[in-house]
Amino acid sequence: DDVVRLLLEEGAPTEEADPTLSALLQAATKGLPDTVELLLRHGADHTVTTKKGDTALSILVEQNLIDAAVEMVTEYNASVPRCSRDRKKVQRARLLINLRVKQQQRERLL
Repeated sequence: DDVVRLLLEEGAPTEEADPTLSALLQAATKGLPDTVELLLRHGADHTVTTKKGDTALSILVEQNLIDAAVEMVTEYNASVPRCSRDRKKVQRARLLINLRVKQQQRERLL
């Protein structure tokens, strides 16, 4: 995380011409939600997809990093319906993210 932060502060790009080299996709794949958030804060494109059509949002859901996925949706306007070409992945993402948002709302009321 510190290395990524330093690179971003020095002006390193958040994206490469080849989407498969996307730092955001790599961070999501490696299960690094703090790095995902850091990259998003510095303008990483959350719509970039893997060759299979999955976005970082879909990957975070697959990794059960639901809080990070919720943050992508609420803070960075990531699209759940467009998170994957795989309809089952989209349905799972929608379900888990909606459940977590409701849980967070209940926790705020307590």
